[in-house]
Amino acid sequence: SPALKRKVKTDLLQIGNWNTESLWKLGIALPLYNIDELDFLIKSVFEYYRDSKFKADELIAIANLMIGYLKECYKNGRLDLIKQVKVDLNKLPTSTLLALPKILINYYLALLEENVQKAIRIEDVLKKCGYGDCVKESKNE
Repeated sequence: SPALKRKVKTDLLQIGNWNTESLWKLGIALPLYNIDELDFLIKSVFEYYRDSKFKADELIAIANLMIGYLKECYKNGRLDLIKQVKVDLNKLPTSTLLALPKILINYYLALLEENVQKAIRIEDVLKKCGYGDCVKESKNE
């Protein structure tokens, strides 16, 4: 319902109050926002965590959030936002927890730049590693 959608969006708009729980909630609520609202929220997340020392649960929540956000950027054809996520993710600590979002960035960039060969190579690697669903979902949307 529109009222429930407004309530969820309002509850999450506590800009600057990011924690593991709010990151997970935002990840779930991504489809409720338009791409410009998401851009604003994601910038807020990166700004908040810019100089932080991360706990594993925060990195996992950020990784999950970025995967969903990248899908939204791709669905909206926003190459510029995907490139910005790449810059922002590269500023975070090197961690295997962020490997999948970083791989997906390159996949979505390849698709939007119409580099079919690169997209196919990345897709093949993801499938071999058991992450084929990540790219299958994008193709079906």
